[in-house]
Amino acid sequence: MLKILPKSKDAFIAIQASGTLTGEDYDAVLPDIEKIIEKHGKVRVCIDMASFDGWEMSAAWKDMIFGIAHWNDLDKLAIVGDAKWEEWSATITDVMMHGAVRHFPVRDQAEALKWAKAA
Repeated sequence: MLKILPKSKDAFIAIQASGTLTGEDYDAVLPDIEKIIEKHGKVRVCIDMASFDGWEMSAAWKDMIFGIAHWNDLDKLAIVGDAKWEEWSATITDVMMHGAVRHFPVRDQAEALKWAKAA
């Protein structure tokens, strides 16, 4: 499941990814994220991946297409999770993206939210 959390406000989007994500998960959430981007321009995102198990192929494809389409629209991206690949992904993405990307272990989730919210 992929959902926008109630702590989201203005150009800050808090997202929780849990279980195995499907294409339908992305279809349900991406239009809302695109509306926020359209309204605010650059956005700051904190994604909680503590309960994330992976993607179905259609979801991975939609994630990649969204990332390419909105390459310049992310000001900050905080990735929260304890998996080593999430840390590596944040490091690689930070080099490639225009915005800042940081990984935070689950125990530092409050710090991740604070960092991502700050303009």
